[in-house]
This record gives sequence, C-alpha cells and structure tokens, in this order.
Amino acid sequence: MKPHITRSAAGIGIVIIGVVLLLSNLGVAGFDQIARDWWPLIIVGVGILMFVNDIKNYLWALLVTGVGVALQLRELDIVTINIFQLFWPAVILIVGLSIIFNLMGSAKRVSKEK
Repeated sequence: MKPHITRSAAGIGIVIIGVVLLLSNLGVAGFDQIARDWWPLIIVGVGILMFVNDIKNYLWALLVTGVGVALQLRELDIVTINIFQLFWPAVILIVGLSIIFNLMGSAKRVSKEK
C-alpha cells in the first residue's frame, strides 16, 4: 500500500480523536466511558495499518492486532485473561511460524539446475 494512504488514515484517526476530545471538554458528549471501554481498538487499528502497509511482515501485524483484540475482550468483560501470561507463548509461536514460512518461501525460490 502507498505510504500516503497510511499517513492519511493515521491523520484521519488523530483528527477524529481530537474532535471527540474537544466535544467532551465542551460538555457536548461524554468521552470518559467510551475511552475506558474502547481504548484497545487503537492497538487493533495500529495492527491493521501495519498489515496494510507491509504485507510481508504480517506476523507482527497479527501479533499487535491479536493483543489489541485480547485487551478489548478483557475490557468488555467477555473473557478474563492476563495478557502477560499469553505473551511468551505467543512470541514462541510467532517465531516458529516465521521459521516455517521462511523455509517454505526459500524452498520455492530454489530452482532445479541441470
């Protein structure tokens, strides 16, 4: 994806946050409860932008998005998880998947020469 699209998406997100904060400070809309419940969506958005910006590094984007989703589910009291208990197993899983996919990618690049 083009870098200017990613910058535009980030800029639009920041403008929206600024408008919501301004409306909250003016007493037009309450932002406190929304911020407490939905802040992990920022992490999910960052993960999606990472994926859209560089599809080759999708494992890191998947990790960031997964952490954001897990935090969001915890904030909404849908699941009770401790993100730090999942961190190291997730890192080991991602390293293993990265090795597997890199091996598969390098096997496809090797051509038979005679």
